[in-house]
Amino acid sequence: MTMLDQILQILSPQKDYDRAKKTAAGTSEHKFKRSKKKGKKNDKKPVIEEKKPYLDIELCQQRPIFELMKVVRMPCKMDLKEWVATQTISLFHNVNLLYGTVSEFCTAETCPVMQGPCQTQYTWVEERGKKLKCTAPQYIDYVMTFCQKCVSNQELFPTKYAQFFADNFFTEIKKVLKFLYHVIAHMYYAHFARLRQLDLHLYLNVVFKHFILFVREYELLDPKETASLDDLVKLMLNEKQTDAPVEVPTAPVTPRSNAASPGPPVVQAKNNFQHQQLVNASRSNGAASIRFSSIQDCG
Repeated sequence: MTMLDQILQILSPQKDYDRAKKTAAGTSEHKFKRSKKKGKKNDKKPVIEEKKPYLDIELCQQRPIFELMKVVRMPCKMDLKEWVATQTISLFHNVNLLYGTVSEFCTAETCPVMQGPCQTQYTWVEERGKKLKCTAPQYIDYVMTFCQKCVSNQELFPTKYAQFFADNFFTEIKKVLKFLYHVIAHMYYAHFARLRQLDLHLYLNVVFKHFILFVREYELLDPKETASLDDLVKLMLNEKQTDAPVEVPTAPVTPRSNAASPGPPVVQAKNNFQHQQLVNASRSNGAASIRFSSIQDCG
């Protein structure tokens, strides 16, 4: 064995010791990092209970002086699409008017996110499928613009004689109702206290109950779409019939004259869809709609 081999043999255990020491140090550092990451994952933020003032039993048990099911049920010898269009237009106008009473309090500062109960957030999707993060007033502006375009579309809501509804009528109606629900949910979540101060919370309850009864009667929305207000729906639909009804301003019921209408009622319903006639038809069936133009007289 040469002198060089002896020197290498002496130095080799020291090299192995240094190598093992570095490996052990690296392993301990890796374990420390892993434990640190696990600690971050386990740190959970405290859950803040959401306040829901609209679940007041006394408010939910107040009823209008008319039965809302009479508003929802379709009269005999009337076309289904025409009746659904009538109800949708009425709900659109009522939701739009209600939101208009609190729109000045719904700003980018007060409502930076379009949100509803149960921490539900709504994102607007463009026609190309691009999602837009926008504030609540921007989102609601998109909703009202979309609904107004649909109502003004002669293919979806024909107003002239010998015109028929489009094949995608129910598809577009479901979109309109889904967006209107988002606006209703946001008003309950962010502006119910303000509506109560203005004595308009009862109007919101009646409009929402009308909405729920309507979409359930004709299966126009998936129950998952309205899940954020299920607790309120249960209170509203399980109200006692012995409770004293609360008066709500209603429009006068005007009888519909069929003397000047061309043809039998069924043909008239399919071929002549005029907004004023539809409103009169709904009122003549005992389905008096709420006149929000007289809100100031109720305060």
